[in-house]
Amino acid sequence: WDGVTSVAGSDASKRDDGAAVAARRRRREQSERARRPAPRTRSPAHHGAARRRRPPQPLLRAPLEAAADGVLVVGRDRRTTSFNRQFVEMWRIPEEILLAGNDAAAIAWVLDQLAEPELFLARVNDLYDDAGAESFDVIACKDGRVFERYSKPQRLGAEIVGRVWSFRDVSAQRRAELSVRHTHECYADLVDAIDGIVWEIKPGTLDFSFVSRQAERLLGYSVRAWLEPGFWAGHIHPDDRDATIEFCVAEVALGRDHAFEYRMIARDGHAVWLRDLVTVTPQGSGPPFVRGIMVDITERRRAEDAPAQRGAGLRQAHQMEAGRRRAEVSLGVLVALQGRREVSELGGDRARHHRTGDR
Repeated sequence: WDGVTSVAGSDASKRDDGAAVAARRRRREQSERARRPAPRTRSPAHHGAARRRRPPQPLLRAPLEAAADGVLVVGRDRRTTSFNRQFVEMWRIPEEILLAGNDAAAIAWVLDQLAEPELFLARVNDLYDDAGAESFDVIACKDGRVFERYSKPQRLGAEIVGRVWSFRDVSAQRRAELSVRHTHECYADLVDAIDGIVWEIKPGTLDFSFVSRQAERLLGYSVRAWLEPGFWAGHIHPDDRDATIEFCVAEVALGRDHAFEYRMIARDGHAVWLRDLVTVTPQGSGPPFVRGIMVDITERRRAEDAPAQRGAGLRQAHQMEAGRRRAEVSLGVLVALQGRREVSELGGDRARHHRTGDR
């Protein structure tokens, strides 16, 4: 038994020694941690600011550089945080100004290029003051360039962290629009200079979609009145109405150009004799385009109806016939110039213009 007791005592002694060693190790580790400086804690706001200052990674910059628009991103502190090459080229700003992050310096560089710098600056300041606002503006430069500008807040979750400015160069588009407008104005002047009423009706109807300004001079009704449904049929002389409409409808149905004479009642009540020269342009399975020119032949008809004044009447008739032939030539020129739909398009523009004028 003595042997057994001795071994048991030895095992107990070893366990006590191991526990003591473990306790000393724990005390030493605790002491080292106590001497070690505490880690710095940063607030969520600090981390957000750090994220905003961090330059964009190449993967994040790729969409900016691929954009067709010039893009500028500015933080709430009005310091530039990002931009793309298109923005630099559009505004011709030295890149070092943008890299310095000073948005005020970039704006100052831009102002010299603008047709209305005060308006531009006021709008920029308004948007910076109203962080949640969005805007769309058109900006004109002194050298003729035109930019569309779209601005909206930059958000990180629910927080507004800056503002994104996007610029699109629409100079070529604006020049094309001005050119088309000039062409339409020249065409309108040409049409209004013709000594007759140039007209077009809506396909499949007897209602005008366009009449030239001569309509007002000839019969006294406004262009707006001519464009009202039923105007033509309602103002043909009662004695001529049925035959005139029947003949016109039949010729259009056959797809034939035609000319005919009839009377219309002017605004003051007197009858005006017209020679109507009509061009019919088939449109496949749909109704044809029908357009033409009305020429005043009142004096010629009076001369024909007054044998006692035959000498003077013949001279007047010759003059009126010459005018009619000039009108026919003018109609041919117009049809050649306008193609298929130019008069319709012009008619829409002019109709809107006349409606505004009438109001």
